[in-house]
Amino acid sequence: MYRADVSGKGVPASLLMASLQASLRSNMDRMEDPVSLVGKLNGSMCETTAPDKFVTLFYGCLNMKKDTFHYTNAGHLFPVVVRDGGMVEVLEYSGLILGVVPTFTYEYRQFKFKPGDTLVVITDGVTEAESGSGELFGEERLYNLLSTLRGRSAFEVKEAIVESVRNFSYPKGASDDLTILVLKRKE
Repeated sequence: MYRADVSGKGVPASLLMASLQASLRSNMDRMEDPVSLVGKLNGSMCETTAPDKFVTLFYGCLNMKKDTFHYTNAGHLFPVVVRDGGMVEVLEYSGLILGVVPTFTYEYRQFKFKPGDTLVVITDGVTEAESGSGELFGEERLYNLLSTLRGRSAFEVKEAIVESVRNFSYPKGASDDLTILVLKRKE
């Protein structure tokens, strides 16, 4: 599972994302090793992208037999785990964004991911949405919202985030895309 965000907008950003996806597919043999895969993607991005372009990426794998999720993070916003009991845990690790230093070594991380737990990964369009007075939606507002969504389906969690950001940024609306990935462990 991965979530990425590219710098810029329009055609150049779309091409950068397409390049990342092609690199990801060409490294299928590394799919279960987040650190190796992300390191390889970083090298590819450094070789093929302009110095002012970059990608953030969160990549991870779920082992349902061991109830573990192992991952690495390349400059992406910190993902959040909402435990079955409602406690919110922020996965506070991030390595360097992709495309900057070809030899950067990413760290392997893991956490217990049990039935009832929910993983939420967003892009900065959520946290950087502005109210009419210029206040940012921010991480704390997101964490507080997530703590109230215990027991909800992945779809309901995503919809609650979108609705909250829309209400917060009304009437102006969000100035960036709202990309939200929600993984709910059922069994």
